[in-house]
Amino acid sequence: MIVGPAAIFDPLFIPPELLHRERELKAAENFVENGISSQYPLHIVVSGIRGIGKTVFANFLAEKIRKEYGFPKVFINMRDPEGRVFLNKVVYGRKVYFGEGSSLFNCVDRDSFFILVLDDVDPYSNMFCRFLKKSRERNIIVVASGDSKSLLRKNHRGFCSYLDFVLKLGIYTPSQLFDITLQRVKLAFPIEVDVEVVRYITDLVCEFDINRPSVSIEILRRLYPLVISGKEVTVEVVRECSHDLLWVLNDDLVVLDALRCMRIESILLLEKIASHLARRVRKAYLSIREIRELYYLLCEELEDEAAKYLFSECLDELINSGVLLRSSFNEKYFYLAIPPRFLLNLIDAIF
Repeated sequence: MIVGPAAIFDPLFIPPELLHRERELKAAENFVENGISSQYPLHIVVSGIRGIGKTVFANFLAEKIRKEYGFPKVFINMRDPEGRVFLNKVVYGRKVYFGEGSSLFNCVDRDSFFILVLDDVDPYSNMFCRFLKKSRERNIIVVASGDSKSLLRKNHRGFCSYLDFVLKLGIYTPSQLFDITLQRVKLAFPIEVDVEVVRYITDLVCEFDINRPSVSIEILRRLYPLVISGKEVTVEVVRECSHDLLWVLNDDLVVLDALRCMRIESILLLEKIASHLARRVRKAYLSIREIRELYYLLCEELEDEAAKYLFSECLDELINSGVLLRSSFNEKYFYLAIPPRFLLNLIDAIF
C-alpha cells in the first residue's frame, strides 16, 4: 500500500501497523480499556528519548481507541503557543472550541469520553497537573507524550497525582529500526528501493546516532525529491544526503591522521576496498571473504607471500581506526561511511 509523501513528511502520520511496539501497545490498551469499563478516564504519558516514536505511539493508541469506541479525538502540539493557551483555558474553566461551533466540554456526554492527545508535555508542571484534574472531571482520556528528561527529575515535589501511567519506550534494535525504515519507504516512495540501501541507512543511523526512527525518516525526506525527479537511490546518494546529518567521519585531517598511523599493508587494503566500492555504486557491503580476496590479490601484486599472514591484523587496524565499519546486521559484513572516492583522494595525498 503506497500512501505517498505524507508517510515521511506528515509529523502526525499514523502508520497502518505500529511495528515492534506490540507489548507496550497492549499494556496501554488494557489500561485504558479498564478505565473505560469502569467509567473512569485514565491519563497516560508516553515517555522516551526525542525521536524514538512517542508521538506516533500516542496517536496510534488514541486512534485505535477512537475507532473501537467511537469517542471524538483531538491532537494538540504543546510546542505550539496555542497548546499552552489551551491548557490555561481548561484549567480556568473556559470553553474550548474544535470547529463546527461545538465546545470541548459540550461534546462530552456524561456517560461518554473524549480522547485528547497532547504532544511534548512536561508531566510534572503545575499547569499540566491542574489540567489533568479538570479533564478528569469532564471525562477526558489524556494520552500525552513527553521526553525522558522531564521524567527523570530527582526532585519529585511536583509529581502529579492525577497522572495514572507512565509508559517508557525503549530503544529499537538495528533489525527493528530496519523494519520501520523499510515500512516508511514502501509507504512513501512510488518506486521500489533496493533493500541493501535501506539496510545501509539503518547501519549509518545505528553507528553514528541512536537507533531513532526520526533520523532514518529525515534521510528518507532528503531522498524523496531525488526519487521524484527520477534519480536512482544508490548507496552514494545516501551518503550525500546524510553526511551532515550524522557524525560521519568526513573531516579530511582526521582521516589523514588515522591513515598515517596505519601500516602500509592496511592502507593499501583500504585502497582496494574503496576502489572496489567506488566502481559499484549500488554495493554497500563487502563480506570478510571478499575483503580477504582483495588482500590476497594485493599480496600477489606486491609479490609478498609472507604478507598474507598479516590479513587479520590489517583488518583489525582498519576497524579500530573507525574508517571501515562492521554491519550491525552481520558481523561478517563491512561498509564505508566515507565516500570511497573521497577516501581514495586522501590515500593519494599520502603517497
